[in-house]
Amino acid sequence: MSCAPPVETVDRIYSLNEVRRSERVRDKVRRIDLSTINFNFGSAEITQEEVGDLQALADAIARVIAENPDETFLIEGHTDAVGSERANLARHFAPTMVDEIASHDRMLEVVQRQDVAVMFADVVGFTRLAEQLAPEATVAVLRGLHRRIEKAVFDHDGTLDKFLGDGAMATFGTPRAGPRDAANALGAARAALDAVDKWNAKRAARGAAPVRLSVGLHYGSVVLGDLGSDRRLEYAVIGDTVNVAARIEHLTRELDARIALSDALVKQARDQGADLAGLEAVGAHDLRGRNESVVLWRLPRQSGSHSEG
Repeated sequence: MSCAPPVETVDRIYSLNEVRRSERVRDKVRRIDLSTINFNFGSAEITQEEVGDLQALADAIARVIAENPDETFLIEGHTDAVGSERANLARHFAPTMVDEIASHDRMLEVVQRQDVAVMFADVVGFTRLAEQLAPEATVAVLRGLHRRIEKAVFDHDGTLDKFLGDGAMATFGTPRAGPRDAANALGAARAALDAVDKWNAKRAARGAAPVRLSVGLHYGSVVLGDLGSDRRLEYAVIGDTVNVAARIEHLTRELDARIALSDALVKQARDQGADLAGLEAVGAHDLRGRNESVVLWRLPRQSGSHSEG
């Protein structure tokens, strides 16, 4: 066991993400390395020898806590520090971005403003659908939906910001802007709809109700980076562009659209060589909470959807 003296007094508990992401926070924290255990990667079984190693580690942790009753400890366990960090990043970022982010510790810490494409996806009529299902079946539907949205986003170099119950928010051009962010957002929207269409065909074959997905897209300036308080930092994307994208998605019901998207995104996507087949201009529309109307396009509900990369 090795023990280094603290650089300065720690006056509160830091989250694991703060310690991992912030060099400033890591400089404050006294670290005690207890042990390293090598598990058989990819195996669901733990050998008897590994059980003994785990017990020895638990005993060591108990001794350290007993010997330092006035200290607060953040206990972190992992088989490989880089692997753990990459696994955490892989929950949000496309595989093509994970290696780059993992090799640049401060990439996510820098708060900056840049233009990105924002996508909101949501299930139309999910409350009524869930009323017909047992809780376990509802969870299964949500997991199936999330899995298909996640794949569509990552396949188009997007960032999965968060799941929102029966939907999701994703961004394209974070943390680094690319040459096809708007085109990728449109491609991801089409791919998600295609995946849900194929899923619905299988659901219909067994008599299950269809899942009706709608998508809203917008392009514009946002603020992004690690945001929050000293107690809790999270990578976030905020700004008017995010709010507009969410409200555009809500207009899919009124527009009878599978995808509703802003003229700003269409112009960018066109310049980036995107396939705009099936899209229709539907003029200016008012959005709740905004003084200025937004010019919109739609992919009609009756239209098919095809992937565009």
